[in-house]
Amino acid sequence: MNTTTLHPPKIIYEVWENLPEGTSCQLINNNLVMSPAPLDVHQFILNEINIELSLYLQKNIGQIRIAPYDVDFSKRNIF
Repeated sequence: MNTTTLHPPKIIYEVWENLPEGTSCQLINNNLVMSPAPLDVHQFILNEINIELSLYLQKNIGQIRIAPYDVDFSKRNIF
């Protein structure tokens, strides 16, 4: 039995906090909003931008990372 079963979430932030890593979900104004998968054209353009940025940054500044990151504005708004 996991801890979520023993201690069910009391607030929506706790629900969001217990979602599996990588879940495409945002917490907006205390509501869970699921994000759709990106289209193929989006992935293609993202890759082209990443290549150009990576080449520039490696020569001049450092490195670039591509990954979903959570931006926590508050316990009610996490994008």
